[in-house]
Order: sequence, then structure tokens, then C-alpha cells
Amino acid sequence: MGFIRGFFIKKMKDYFILEIFPKLGHSFADIEGSVKFNLENRECILYAESRPRELKIPTGSQSFSSYPQYYPVILYVERNRKENNPFIIVEKVCDILSLATKDHVAYFTPRISEYLYLSGWSIIKGLPSLEIKDYLKHRNVDTFFLDTELLNKVLEKINSSKYRERLYASFHMNRLAKYKAFSHITEAITDYINSVEALYMQEEGSYQSDPDLSFIPKKERASKPKMLKYFLETYYPGPQTDLNILSYTDFYRIRSGYLHRGALLEPASGDISSYFTTLDKANEFTIYNTFYRISFLAILNFVLTKC
Repeated sequence: MGFIRGFFIKKMKDYFILEIFPKLGHSFADIEGSVKFNLENRECILYAESRPRELKIPTGSQSFSSYPQYYPVILYVERNRKENNPFIIVEKVCDILSLATKDHVAYFTPRISEYLYLSGWSIIKGLPSLEIKDYLKHRNVDTFFLDTELLNKVLEKINSSKYRERLYASFHMNRLAKYKAFSHITEAITDYINSVEALYMQEEGSYQSDPDLSFIPKKERASKPKMLKYFLETYYPGPQTDLNILSYTDFYRIRSGYLHRGALLEPASGDISSYFTTLDKANEFTIYNTFYRISFLAILNFVLTKC
């Protein structure tokens, strides 16, 4: 009795490719290594190329500044053919990676339009041969830019948490605040407050409603500043003396000034070339830097211990 032997050919997956930028404040961070992880049942790989490339950034209509020793970092994301906008998953990846730096200054951004030499994004079938090293560290320095163990813990929490959408919202606004701090300090403060509120404020329809009593007890609901203070005091894992800043600085007043009057406080004055390399070095803004650190670490600790 004869039989037909079937040959099954594994269909190659499509991957969305985009360069993303590891940054410290407004400055580029040269990193090396590669990591592989899964998000929303998709394979993702972040790969730092070993050959430098000249990066041209337009500074005016006819002039450029360049980074001749710039090392591109490429993100490969398994493509979902049903999605209309693959950039949504890229934003989520950058948000999560930024949290997993364990640093309130370091972050990743997929902002491609300001970098002239890029052809944009592309789609490929199958992955090229990539060596996965399972680390991303600063080039020529033995310090890590990305905490891969922390990344895996955050991804695990996202996959299992019933608050997934709140987490995504919090991570996204938190990353936005990281790079806004170098253009508009008050806008950054607004986003930091929003990123914390996103974790405990419930939504009804298209607007924010009452706080989730699972995280904010009734006795702490007298006002939004009181709820914010309670949340940060509960989840900030650092020295409790840092939280004294909440007693003598009204951050909601700063947010209100921005939202209702458009009042912006700039992080730099005088010579524009005096931009800060990192916010940590900006002594003039220690008060804001402390608030950023408290908010960032409180969010991270909440994700790891509560969700």
C-alpha cells in the first residue's frame, strides 16, 4: 500500500526594521551588544552594529553636525500582518526598554524624521544572521545601558497583569518626560505626574474617573496631590528623606501653570550651547531631577511588586 510523503516548508516571518536611538538626555549613547525578547507574542531583537557610521543631523537649511563614530542600533520586530500601524508596537518596545535601563535619564527613541541619512523603515522576510549576546552595554566601558534581567521581569509582569493598558500608558508618558526635560521642564513634570496617575486612576469611557481603591485608600482621596504623595511614599524604594521634596514643592501647581496658562520653565538659559549632558549635572534643577527619580523608581517598584 503506497503513501504520499508530505513536505512541509516553514513559512518565513516578516520583520519590521527600524533604527532606534539610545540616549542620555539629549546626547547619543554609543552601546554594543544585542538582546532578544518577546512582546505580545512577537519576537523582538535589538542589535547594535559593530561598524561605525556617520550620522548627519540637520542644524539648519544647509548645515549639518555629524557623529563619525556613531554605532547604529537596529530593532527587528516580528510583523503582524493584520495591523495597520506597526509603529505602535515599536513605541511600546521603546517605552519598556526605557524603563528597563533602571535610569531616569537613559531612554530609547524611534524618532526617525530628524536624522537625514535614514531611509526610514523597511520590511524583510526572515532574520539575517545575528549574534545574540544578551547584553547592551556602553561601548568600551564595563557598565550596562540596559538591565536585561529587569527587562525580562517587566515583560513578565506585562504579560500577566490585568492592568496592562495602565502600564503601557504609564511607561509611554514616563519616556516622553525623559526627553522633554531638556526642552521644557514644566511639560516634563506634567508628563511625570500623568505617568504616575495612569497607574491608579481608573477610566470610564473616554475620561479619567475615581482612583482605584486597590491602590489608593479612601482616607487618601481628599485631593490629587494627596493621592500622588501617598503613592510615591508607598512605592518609592529609595531614601525616604528624598520625599521631603513633596512637602515644600507643589508639583500640581507647576502642572496647572503649564496646562492652563501655557507657562513653561526652560531648563537652560543664556548660551544655548550650555545644554546639560545629563540632568544629573544640572545643579540648577536638582529639585526637578529628584522628582523625576522618585517618580521613575516608584513606577518601576510598583510594576515589580504590585502588578
